[in-house]
Amino acid sequence: MPLRQLRQIPFYPLVAVALLTLAITSYKFLSFSLIAHCPTHGDEISKSANPIKYISSLCNCRKEIATTADNLHTDPDVFDWCSHESTVRGPNQKVISYTLYGDAKNASIFNRYYSLLRNISLTAQRDYPGWIIRIYHDIPDGRGPAKEAHDQLCQVYCQFDHVDLCSVPLLIERIGNNTTPVDPASLQRLNPRMFRYLVMFDPNADVFISRDVDSLIWRREVDAVEEWLRSNYTFHVMRDHTNHQSAVLAGMWGAKIWQRRDLIEGLMRALIVSGQQQIKAQDQLSLADIVWPIAKYDVMAHDTYGCQNEQLVRLSSLKVRPFPTRRDGRYYVGGAGHDLYPDKCPEVCRPPDHKDWEYC
Repeated sequence: MPLRQLRQIPFYPLVAVALLTLAITSYKFLSFSLIAHCPTHGDEISKSANPIKYISSLCNCRKEIATTADNLHTDPDVFDWCSHESTVRGPNQKVISYTLYGDAKNASIFNRYYSLLRNISLTAQRDYPGWIIRIYHDIPDGRGPAKEAHDQLCQVYCQFDHVDLCSVPLLIERIGNNTTPVDPASLQRLNPRMFRYLVMFDPNADVFISRDVDSLIWRREVDAVEEWLRSNYTFHVMRDHTNHQSAVLAGMWGAKIWQRRDLIEGLMRALIVSGQQQIKAQDQLSLADIVWPIAKYDVMAHDTYGCQNEQLVRLSSLKVRPFPTRRDGRYYVGGAGHDLYPDKCPEVCRPPDHKDWEYC
């Protein structure tokens, strides 16, 4: 640039740009160096000199929750963003977050979803050791027409140590005059598909991934999550089907809350404001409007086909990457076990050292 033009640029914008660049560089270096030092909930319990068991009052099954004396005597001013049982687990939780809602009187639908939840709980126990499953639901208690649905939820809760139930109606009741970053009236109107994102408020949650109840857990997904956890990226998204055209899919993303907690809490407040419409795609629309404009600068995106998708490329600030492991058969991440009959991966979208993976 000619010196004459350079002199015409105001001084303060140049300083601001320089400081912003320095801040981003420092943040990236710091977050990368901290990753190895972020303990998990299970690590904290196992290292405790006096691990104890808390007897849950939920579901009348006397479920035992591993915790410590410090976690058991929680600050009464700390808000339970899931349940007291969840809070007792203590800090550094890694959470797989689900939503279950709808007509509790429709037994056939709920029976299907409870069967899926049992399958998910078993698979997560094996493939996500140390993680907690949270089921955010709209059933306040076991009385009235919701009794059967409540009882089935309790069966899952009582069977698996790593499952927590989060009743959103009871959560709203607890807010009352409590000092929280959310208006209970707004939360009452929140699209129930977005209940699972409430984990973003929880100071005890360090990492969360959002999943759909009707999506099975595949090893391919777990390998992608593990690659993300080893990185310094805050957000994670996955796309594994030619129909996965959205930047952020509602049940295929996650975030390291501990890495940017204030920001992520602010995003959740904005999601509540955005998610007041009761339309089917509201969660998807809110993620596109609220989360993606921030996440796109700090995200690891695993995408099988999207490296040639002009719309996604235009929306993305960072390159997408292939899944780290080859597709097992015809199934795909985010699917319910249905055959994909996939197109071959474009060669440019395959891993650099595995150009032979036609179905990557």
